[in-house]
Amino acid sequence: MNEEIISKATLITNPFNIRYLTGFMTPTPHERSAYLLIINDAWRLIVPPLYEHEANIIQQTHPQTRVCLLTPENPLGKILASHQTSYSSLEVESQSLTYKEYQDIQLALPNVKIVPSNGWIETQRTKKTKEEIQWIKEAARLTDKCFMLLQTNIREGMSETDIAWMIERYIREHDGHIAFSPIVAFNEHSALPHYIPQHNTHLSKNSLILVDFGAAIHGYHADMTRIIFFGTSKNEWTRVHDIVKRAHDEAETCLTHNNAGSEADRQAKEIISNAGYPPYPHSLGHGVGLEIHERPQLSSYKDETIEDGMVFTIEPAIYLPNKFGIRIEDLYLKTSSGLQKLSQSPYVNHI
Repeated sequence: MNEEIISKATLITNPFNIRYLTGFMTPTPHERSAYLLIINDAWRLIVPPLYEHEANIIQQTHPQTRVCLLTPENPLGKILASHQTSYSSLEVESQSLTYKEYQDIQLALPNVKIVPSNGWIETQRTKKTKEEIQWIKEAARLTDKCFMLLQTNIREGMSETDIAWMIERYIREHDGHIAFSPIVAFNEHSALPHYIPQHNTHLSKNSLILVDFGAAIHGYHADMTRIIFFGTSKNEWTRVHDIVKRAHDEAETCLTHNNAGSEADRQAKEIISNAGYPPYPHSLGHGVGLEIHERPQLSSYKDETIEDGMVFTIEPAIYLPNKFGIRIEDLYLKTSSGLQKLSQSPYVNHI
């Protein structure tokens, strides 16, 4: 390696960013099992011996990458210090670096300035490659197929966890993984945006079911929310569903002609407020890719431009505590010719 001092090295600690740059991943995606040190065009993939074999495969396909083993005798600080003469400052990911890691780095590199990253990898990840888009589309298709299964297999007396398990089993049996633990909420439970299904809540006739789930293919996710009316729908359920669908469609139209996620969020919430209901307490949508929630964020509090190649959700909702909630969520790809909707499941579902 050239021993000339360079201005900056970068330490990557976010496992999804490491996966994005190198392809290295573990069976547990959120596990902190590796570090990536970037010094110009020389990369050091730092892993424990448990993952030495997987890391060596990465080394074979990425010529600029060399594997360093992380052991009690060779901790992170010692590895970083061995390259200390190569850089004068170290960029770190402040959103994922732990305080203990920060302390260890400071101790190991007393003469190196530690600076926060500007999120350049997350910015790069927002625009999907053709291969990434293909995997996301496959995940969306599997999600739609799973929803078709639900419509023909949900029965009275099932619990919320019964249906959640039906979702997980179908996706796993069809060569996918679950993007996140499925949300299955009956009646008043649907008013809780991030509800955890219960095994002792059983389905009865004339109920509302909210399902929010997605498949993942090659680590790339899909995300969709639908409402199922099991039996006879109450008039208010139908009315609120229509309002949320109008807000959804308005946001879609807005993003077809305007690249501002903040404006789409504002318009969707305005439709809901004008109808006399409280607007949803979250953003209109979020980016989807290696993570189920990533950039861009479609929010009136966030000024992010929706650009070609981005994949994101549109998910307006109305939540009425102790009564019910309606959320409609679709997955979209922004292209040069407009929006491409990747979710194809029907909106009005009676079983």
